[in-house]
Amino acid sequence: ATEGERWESVRKMVAEGIKDEDVTNSYRVRVAIGEEKRQKLKVILPASGNFKVISTKPDILVPLTPKVRIELGEDKVGLLRLLFSRSKVAMQIQAGLVVVREEDGMIMEKLKFTIGYEDC
Repeated sequence: ATEGERWESVRKMVAEGIKDEDVTNSYRVRVAIGEEKRQKLKVILPASGNFKVISTKPDILVPLTPKVRIELGEDKVGLLRLLFSRSKVAMQIQAGLVVVREEDGMIMEKLKFTIGYEDC
């Protein structure tokens, strides 16, 4: 696939959400109603380079680290800082993060989050 085609598949995945069979990692997060939550997450990436972190629901799951850089020879661990926005009602919602290598648009990770807003 060309670079343009890969970026098009990224845009499509972000717009439509990540299909269950494509998910590389899943997470469950509990958030107190009326509060926001910040969380750090380590992701192991298969290569070095510059990576973009794109949310499928940017109003709910906000990547505070929109870019990650992994140097050649380093441990391939990226640290993502995330913000889960507030909700006034109890609900469960799913959102995803797509980690894409900037140089060529190759999708490296597809992370799925099940976010539960509840009384804590």
